Amino acid sequence: MQLILEKAEVVNLEADIMQIGLSIGDNLYLRFDEENSCQVYYTPKQSWLSNLIFKRKMRRLGQLTESDTAYLLRSFNAASKARIRVVDAIPKHLSAENKDSVFISTWIKVN
Repeated sequence: MQLILEKAEVVNLEADIMQIGLSIGDNLYLRFDEENSCQVYYTPKQSWLSNLIFKRKMRRLGQLTESDTAYLLRSFNAASKARIRVVDAIPKHLSAENKDSVFISTWIKVN
């Protein structure tokens, strides 16, 4: 796997990271839309029993900046597999700006 983005910030967060239980090492998912923006999604955490019964639905966390999205679009053309992980998550009660911050890293496997 090749590292593409080492620490990219997720902007326009729609979820409170303390309420959803987002932590370092969690998997995230990316979706590119028609306006060339990259949306970041997470799957809510559930107990193992509810995982067997209910299918988890992805929820929107935020989006990447335009420069990060443009760089990812160029890199993803040759990729066969991608891995997106949370590398830093700062809750608003620990932040100087009083807002949540989430940073991700992206790896790809090139054919």
